[in-house]
Amino acid sequence: MRLSSRLSLKSLESILPAPVQLGPSPPPTPKLSSTLVSRRVRYRGAYLLLLLLSLSAYFCLIHPSFSSRLAMRGSRPLPPDPLTVALDSIRAQMVHGQRRPHPPGSMGASPLVLDAPQELAAVSSFLASLRSNSIPHFVDPSQPIDPELVLEFDTRSPRAPEEVQVMVEEVWTRNPVFLYAKRASAASREVKAYLNELHLAPAPTVIDMDTRADADVLAPLLMRLTGAETFPIMLVGGEPIVRDMDEFRALRDSGELKTRITQAGAIAGAAPRRKKH
Repeated sequence: MRLSSRLSLKSLESILPAPVQLGPSPPPTPKLSSTLVSRRVRYRGAYLLLLLLSLSAYFCLIHPSFSSRLAMRGSRPLPPDPLTVALDSIRAQMVHGQRRPHPPGSMGASPLVLDAPQELAAVSSFLASLRSNSIPHFVDPSQPIDPELVLEFDTRSPRAPEEVQVMVEEVWTRNPVFLYAKRASAASREVKAYLNELHLAPAPTVIDMDTRADADVLAPLLMRLTGAETFPIMLVGGEPIVRDMDEFRALRDSGELKTRITQAGAIAGAAPRRKKH
């Protein structure tokens, strides 16, 4: 029995296959290596692109102040308003006792000096030419105004006196009736009602002092130039013929006021609209 068991074991060993011995795995082929490397590069590039998009979205959307600062750095500043620059320059020169530079040909000329009628015409022309025009707050109303503030031409030019005369004639031709009034004043409303009844052409030019930002400077300036003590002040052909209500009512009732208005160039009965500033 022992012999037979030994034989059976040997017979089984001969029948079963020998165990397979695994050796080291062969190295990857060059084609497989390049495929793995290209996949790693693509994954890395996609990751970097995703990171870049995330950062861009953060700075542009979640953190808008950063993008606004970048926009401000990249944008060019807007040019300053020419009128603001001119007024600032004049203000600085007045404060420091200096004058604006003039063209080379006019450096030797004496400064232009306006008398009271010319100054009144220059101020009225300046205010009537553009609704937004105003007398600067630094002007001393007790002193003659600097012509450069209200005249458009070179005041040191040899032709300046001639241009002043042309300006005076033009302003009173275009505005034969010029009324400085107050909207909230009963006396001013009485004068306005009379002018409306005449239906003048050109229409009266009316400046309501109580609606202007420069009234603190303009009012005493007009008082100095016209001799009036209150408003309304009516200029007919450039002459202040109405400086108080007694004077106005006397001229109105006698018919002289209408006569002088028509002599100044205004036509009664034309039914125009009144010019307001």
